[in-house]
Amino acid sequence: MSAHMTDEQVGARAQELLAEESAQPLAWWWLSFADPEKPEGSQFLGACIVQARGFFGATLVAHALKCNPGGQCRGMGPISLDAPIQPGWADRLLTKDECEEFNRVHEKL
Repeated sequence: MSAHMTDEQVGARAQELLAEESAQPLAWWWLSFADPEKPEGSQFLGACIVQARGFFGATLVAHALKCNPGGQCRGMGPISLDAPIQPGWADRLLTKDECEEFNRVHEKL
C-alpha cells in the first residue's frame, strides 16, 4: 500500500482486499521475508506457511501468529489444502536451513 495513503485509506483498502479474498477457498500460502538493507548473504529473514484465502490475509495470519519477522514479504499460493504439508512445518517461522529441507522434501508443490 502506498506511503501516501492516510490511515483511513489504508484501513478501507485492507477491508476491500479482505472482502475480495473472502470469496476464495482456504489454501496454504508460502510467505518469504527479506531485508534488502542487510548485507549480502544475510538478507533472508525466514519464511512461513499459513492458511488463508489470499495473499493479504496470509500476511495478517503470519503477523497474528508472530511468524512475520518484518522486512519485505513475497508470497506463493494458493497451494491446495490437500498438499502434503507435514505437521510442524506450518504456522511458524522457518529458518533458511528448514526452508531448504522443506523444498527438498516438497519439490512437487
